[in-house]
Amino acid sequence: DGAFATEVMGLIEQWDGIADDIGYRDDPRLAAEHSRTLHLGLELGVASEAVIAAAERLAGHGHLFEVLQAIDAPGNDPEVTRTIAASVLDTEVLEKLLHDSTPDWSLVERVVHHLGVDAVGPLLDGLDSAQDRTWRRRMLDLLVSIGPRGEPELLSRLETAEWHLARNILTVLGHYPEVASPAKAMPRLRDPEPRVR
Repeated sequence: DGAFATEVMGLIEQWDGIADDIGYRDDPRLAAEHSRTLHLGLELGVASEAVIAAAERLAGHGHLFEVLQAIDAPGNDPEVTRTIAASVLDTEVLEKLLHDSTPDWSLVERVVHHLGVDAVGPLLDGLDSAQDRTWRRRMLDLLVSIGPRGEPELLSRLETAEWHLARNILTVLGHYPEVASPAKAMPRLRDPEPRVR
């Protein structure tokens, strides 16, 4: 009742039933609604289209950490959480995080853990452009954590990498128990840069 009800009823009566071409669903003011949809889906154990869309919209509006907190809650269906995580964690997210002026390393680690071998490319790009020594160390550790599955991508990049990136790639390979295709790294034994050799 009251003025608010009168206003709403007036709007409803004027509506012609045809949605305007406006992205209401992407309105950041609807973040609370997206959050409720996500939590309801997790509670019911359902990764429906609406639940995934809600997670994507939350992440897209800067609430990725909230999405990850929600899917990490104990009692969630593992398959549902994997499906939702896959919808919001991709290489573009990792690239964006790595190019942040102050990367959230706990979030970077989470994304790398989810992406696995797909994180090798963005990490190498970040390593190639990083000026901060601490950041480079963190990225090297993350590359090592991916393990030997990352070897093909590392060796592929090694062929054309500048000396500083080549040295880091070789450092990562040196942490593996063994390198399946060491012959691909051998040309670097003749590299003009002694730090690579």
